[in-house]
Amino acid sequence: MADGSRRTAILAAAKAEFGAHGYSDARVERIASTASVNKQLLFHYFDSKDGLYIAAVSALLADFPQPTPPGLTPSEALRWIATELVRQVSASPGLVRVLADRTRGTATPGTASHQISEWLSETAQSLCAIVLDGQKTGFFRDDLSPQDVANTVIATAIGVSLLDRHDASGPGSETGDTSSFSTILGQMAADYCAWR
Repeated sequence: MADGSRRTAILAAAKAEFGAHGYSDARVERIASTASVNKQLLFHYFDSKDGLYIAAVSALLADFPQPTPPGLTPSEALRWIATELVRQVSASPGLVRVLADRTRGTATPGTASHQISEWLSETAQSLCAIVLDGQKTGFFRDDLSPQDVANTVIATAIGVSLLDRHDASGPGSETGDTSSFSTILGQMAADYCAWR
């Protein structure tokens, strides 16, 4: 196996292991076994369990947040980003578990906690910018706190994704995906922000 393939296999196994078990319960031995490498090679590429965790978190967060398509009204942009956030979190096994591990360690630059905090901050900033734009252009009420809207959308998107993944009788059980609930969240957010 080529060096790049080995590193890719290790990283894929690490994302699955940390995503399923969190940092504390993840086992380097399982990661090495899943990637079909020995532990020494794993440490050659990533130095330590911490180094592997930081790389796995970085890979899990790499595609978030997606940029909002140009030309959307603030209402359309808010619906789009809320819908997309649910879809992306649902499509990324382990992301919710990694987000729950955010408090592990300090949020100093270069740590997984810092990466997660940065991701949450960037996602909230994207949502706040949409709400502020909507307020300036008359689409949204001016008595809203953009930060509160952002926090609510993020928490709800993560919660819907987690509920759908772990509760067979919960949202998405009829369809096997979160598409209808992501659409509902997007519409609810836009309706909440709109003038009544």
